[in-house]
Formats: sequence, structure tokens, C-alpha cells
Amino acid sequence: MTTILALGDIHSPYHDPRAVELACRLLEAIQPEVVIHLADGVDFYQLSTFDRDPDRLLQLQDDLDKAYSVHKDLALSAPEADWLYLDNGNHERRLWRYLTRHPEIAGLEVLSLASLLRFGELGWTLVPEYEALAKRLVFTHGEAYSKHAGWGAKKELEKRYYQQSVIMGHTHKIGQITARGPRLMVAGWEIGCLCTLEPDYRTNANWQQGLAVVTLSEQPSTHAFSVEQVTFTGTGRARRAFFRGNEYVVK
Repeated sequence: MTTILALGDIHSPYHDPRAVELACRLLEAIQPEVVIHLADGVDFYQLSTFDRDPDRLLQLQDDLDKAYSVHKDLALSAPEADWLYLDNGNHERRLWRYLTRHPEIAGLEVLSLASLLRFGELGWTLVPEYEALAKRLVFTHGEAYSKHAGWGAKKELEKRYYQQSVIMGHTHKIGQITARGPRLMVAGWEIGCLCTLEPDYRTNANWQQGLAVVTLSEQPSTHAFSVEQVTFTGTGRARRAFFRGNEYVVK
């Protein structure tokens, strides 16, 4: 068996410290062989095309430093795991779009995503997506979004013609959908986020925090896996999660 823990949408400096600490507790307890970060680890607020607070425009380095600190805490919680970071998040694309508008500096290695997020120090590997079980199970950041939990995953399944199961981030929601055709059953999971649920740029965000634990069988079957979604609950100073009969609490 192989255990994979999937997490993402941290959005430093808009991360929730208690949610991150709870994720660290789970990583310490589970000790997965592989951890897949589904992207949007840093917000890249300063590179956004949306309206921005002028007071924050010169704080990109501070945001990158905070993201590194969060990622380091996570990495130290599962030091033996292989850590993979997906490069297809929409907030990572903010960097790509900025560099395409400034081609004279786009080729500088110091401005690459891996360099800015210090993956060399973390020992992390940058990958576009991650596919398992003969490409039947795909880990991706995702592009589809809906106000309804699970509908983003539905759109991702439709995009793949219901031939691949999908584990995704992006929506900041927790949901699942299944579909069965004549020969194949597929499913999609939205795993939630680790960012704050009360960002200063959105009121009453309908988001949920959490992560997912995936168990892969050693049997060469396209359906030999299970997905356990771990939902974080609690408000204010408390964050709580239950996993396999154990309760984890951060206050």
C-alpha cells in the first residue's frame, strides 16, 4: 500500500495558522509516503490583475518568506515523504502572466517558481500534475469552479470525458461526486483549503478547510484506491479534525 496525503490552497500570507498546524499534526500521525501540494501555496497578491491595496504592493518578498516558513513546517512534519508541488495553480499563473508581460527578465532562474519558493532547500519537486494507477487517478489543482461543493469536480470529470478520477483543489470547498458508465466508474473530490476563511478581499466566503488521504493498492487495478476526506471544523481559536478514530485539536 502507498499512502498519499493531498493538501493545498494555503495562499500565504492569507493562510490560517491553526489549519496549517492541524495539517502538521495529521502529517505527523499519518507519515505518508507521498505528499502532493495541489498549488496556490502563495497568493502572489502583488501580481494580481484585480484591484490591490497600495500599501501591500511592495511586500512580495515578505509574502514569499511567510510561504517558505509555512511550507517548511509542513515538510518537517513528514520528513521522509516525497513532496510534490503542482505548478498549475491559478495563483502560480499570476507569476507566469507577469513574466510574459516582461520577457526581458522572464529567463532569469532566480525568478522561477521553484527558486522563489525555495524548493531546493525544502527538497520538493515541481510537477505539472500527478497521475497514478495507469493515469486513471489524477491529482490536479483544477480550473473549474462552482458555488456548489462538488460541482467543480463534476466539471473536471466532464473535461476528462469521465475516463479519469480527479482529486483537486482550487474551489476551497469539500465535495465529492461519482459517475458510472458502461465499463468504468469514476469520481471527483474537492479537498478544501488551508487558507483563512475570512480574507480581507471577500466577505462570508463559502469555503471549507481540509485535506485528503489517499491509499493506493499495489494491485494493478484502475480502481484499487480509496480517498478519505478530512474536514476541519471549529471557529475562532479552535480547529478540529477526526481521522480513523482519532481526534486532533488545535487551539
